Amino acid sequence: EAVQHEGEGHDPVLGTVMRKGYKFGDRVLRHAMVAVIDRVGDAGANTSDGAAKPAESEQE
Repeated sequence: EAVQHEGEGHDPVLGTVMRKGYKFGDRVLRHAMVAVIDRVGDAGANTSDGAAKPAESEQE
């Protein structure tokens, strides 16, 4: 769950994890609370890495 959103770009990346999420098997017990930062510019190689991080954090 993104509780804070900063920036005006089109490349969202994970900024800060405010509360860790928990998962038991395939069931989500608590969603993570995160801050998302939108970056502007050419970040081609870093964009794909950054896009994967929020999904991993939310499922932990």
